[in-house]
Amino acid sequence: EGVSDGWWTEYTVTIRNDSETAATGFWLDLWYDRYTTPALCEYGDEYVWVEGLEPYESATYTVTLDDGPWWIWDSVVFVDTCDDVTEKDEANNIAWEEVLTYY
Repeated sequence: EGVSDGWWTEYTVTIRNDSETAATGFWLDLWYDRYTTPALCEYGDEYVWVEGLEPYESATYTVTLDDGPWWIWDSVVFVDTCDDVTEKDEANNIAWEEVLTYY
């Protein structure tokens, strides 16, 4: 989720390991204003190394920046950016979010 007033933007990203197996070490990347799908291992505007998630565990990350869209940003979150975790479904690792400006 991204919220902005045009001067600041706050992103709250919650990820979940929706499996019976622990997920060990992977990257979580965020792009503020992106119109194309990121490539594997492409650095985001913000990124964090996630040490791991136990089965069905969730983790939440918050990023605040002193900038914001004048109207709309198309932001992207990519979990397991470098494909470090073996998964049944690799298609659910990217989420697109419109960040709207509220005045």
